[in-house]
Amino acid sequence: MGGPSVRTVAPISLGIDPEATGYENIAVRAAVMGYWPRAIASLAEEIREFSELGDHIHMPVRAYSSGIQEPMVVKLTHYPRSRSLARLERSRLVCSP
Repeated sequence: MGGPSVRTVAPISLGIDPEATGYENIAVRAAVMGYWPRAIASLAEEIREFSELGDHIHMPVRAYSSGIQEPMVVKLTHYPRSRSLARLERSRLVCSP
């Protein structure tokens, strides 16, 4: 038998508000994870594309099938924070006077 394993006891969708839109859930969860506002919009767009939400990102999460909700939450949970920070730094360079 292999070594010890780590398992979560909380569902991956913990903290997702079913009454809020996909975008609102992404924004709140990303802010809690330390993302900057500029990076949140980029993150939301990547999640929208990855999960194939399309314009449904602006609908309440309760309207999503589990097949759509799960990729949204997985992508948000595993999105590399350093990637969003790198984008933010690039945007600061571009926006700097």
